Amino acid sequence: MWVVQAGHIDGGKLGGENYCRGTSHVGAGAKYGVPLQGTTGHKFCMLQNGIHGITHGTARYLSIWRSAFNGDAGIALTDTVSTPFFLRYFDRGHTQEFAGVRQDSAPPIWFTNLILKHNQAMGVQSRGKQIIYSCLAGGGTEAEELKDLKRRYGDLILQAAGMGHYFLPFPKDLESLNIVMKADQVQFIDRSYPRGPVDLAKISDAAGKATGNPEAVQRIMQELDGMGLTMADQFKQYGVV
Repeated sequence: MWVVQAGHIDGGKLGGENYCRGTSHVGAGAKYGVPLQGTTGHKFCMLQNGIHGITHGTARYLSIWRSAFNGDAGIALTDTVSTPFFLRYFDRGHTQEFAGVRQDSAPPIWFTNLILKHNQAMGVQSRGKQIIYSCLAGGGTEAEELKDLKRRYGDLILQAAGMGHYFLPFPKDLESLNIVMKADQVQFIDRSYPRGPVDLAKISDAAGKATGNPEAVQRIMQELDGMGLTMADQFKQYGVV
């Protein structure tokens, strides 16, 4: 683990300039003197959705986060129930207070256009706001994609790339594990919630990338249907299908 973290940090130093702006790994930040930076997590939004349902859960997740960090809300991760759904609750106050958003499962150019449209609709200047692109700093085609994003949108919004990695399995014949953890289930122990355990799921912006119990995925899709929404309807609303 430390070898991977050190490689990311050292790899971010080019020509004497440090392009590694921070790490979300608390231990690596302390060990290497790198500022701690991160995004809101899927797990917290999934938890609130499990307790309150996706409508109230998403709103409550944003409210709790905003209150806890008191004006320094950081970077929002948007794709737990899909970015179009998230943006229904990401109002002008949230858009102003959060420093930006993180692209995770959506195509980067599509996501950028979506966020620029949202900021404009909220009356918030995109300049000075950030988009963090997940895993676009690994070289090869990803590096070229990041360069293309810079050429297209460099004057409109601040851009940065995040580097993720996998836990290397031992023994080697086991499947590697993505370092981004998801919540699996919420168990109610407070008497104000007299319910059994609820399975949790993340829908994402990409077909086939949902994680969690298949029944939980289906439950959330049914909630969307009950609101008169489908995933296709949401994406169509934003002019992306």
